[in-house]
Amino acid sequence: MIQTTLGHLLDRLESLTLLLQQHVQNEQNEPEVWLEILNERQRVIEDIESEVITGEAITSDEYQQTIDKIVEIDRTLAPEMQRQMKIVGDDISRLERSRMVQRQYGGIGDYDDNAYGVFFDKKK
Repeated sequence: MIQTTLGHLLDRLESLTLLLQQHVQNEQNEPEVWLEILNERQRVIEDIESEVITGEAITSDEYQQTIDKIVEIDRTLAPEMQRQMKIVGDDISRLERSRMVQRQYGGIGDYDDNAYGVFFDKKK
């Protein structure tokens, strides 16, 4: 564990990255959870940038190992996050199409997404 302010920030960034990895790999979790973690990571990255600007350098091997580990995890997470975001996007598109059909028919009858294009009319 690193003992400087920059070291603590890097440790925090590493722990947030590992947490994000757990949530992305667990397909039961919602992407909204990712957003919270990503926002916190961004705040930590900004704090690291301000520390570097004020003069603290990232020179130690321990710093570099932590950064390399974070970068490697990010590199493996990006494709998985994109895949899961595409699935969510496809679900949203399907829901929008279903809503469009509902608006088009003005609520007459019920449209079931699993009906494979069949229109079921019900007496009111």
